Amino acid sequence: MLTDVSLSLLLALTLVGRPGAPDPPTPDDVQEHGILLIAGDDSAQPYVQQVYEAFRDTLSAGTPRTLLFREFFDSVRFGDRPEYAEEFRRWLQQKYRGRQLDVLVATQQAALELIAGGVRNPWTRIPLIYGNGGKKEIRKKR
Repeated sequence: MLTDVSLSLLLALTLVGRPGAPDPPTPDDVQEHGILLIAGDDSAQPYVQQVYEAFRDTLSAGTPRTLLFREFFDSVRFGDRPEYAEEFRRWLQQKYRGRQLDVLVATQQAALELIAGGVRNPWTRIPLIYGNGGKKEIRKKR
């Protein structure tokens, strides 16, 4: 079960580092961070745009540079096909193969289950932030 936690706080803690981390790198050593934001609804929805814009604006003011990638699972329009989730997951894996992703953000239950599920999930070691209020449970499918 996941608990409600501030997205900004989790994001900052994830990107800033962990206790006992080495000294900050020099500018030549700085590597870009990457965040993949997966919305469970279509991009035209006002709240989807607000979430994206809040992340974009916050990240643009920070250092080191953080790339924000966004995808739209759109389970409302396409989720009626049982194979859609697995097809979308495989497409994301192909698209982001070789990209540095430090944080995954899901904005709805369907997107959370998409990221957390799957038999061969390449994202099990990447911090996952769920951005919708309330208690949610993830049931692993085997």
